Amino acid sequence: MASGTILSVLNRPSYLTTGPKEKTYEDGLEEFKNMGLNNVHPMPNDKGFVGFLPNGNAVNIRKSSKGNHQGTEKWPTLGIADSKGRPVIKIRYTSGK
Repeated sequence: MASGTILSVLNRPSYLTTGPKEKTYEDGLEEFKNMGLNNVHPMPNDKGFVGFLPNGNAVNIRKSSKGNHQGTEKWPTLGIADSKGRPVIKIRYTSGK
């Protein structure tokens, strides 16, 4: 990421998955809180939070994501989708183990 921020990847032409980052859900939640999001609210069943960037892109932080290809471990994930709901980026975090 050129500028060193999560938001710097939004101009990329394709979907990007990174990780796992050597950080915990709490670290991801802190990054989520620092993104300047609007209309932030909890997801159902205490799964995490969702909010919106000024350009309409949705951002979510989940305590656990099923989409990994590393076996059965489920990592916390920060995801950004464009205003039409198409995934732009997913960042997986280690669970702090």
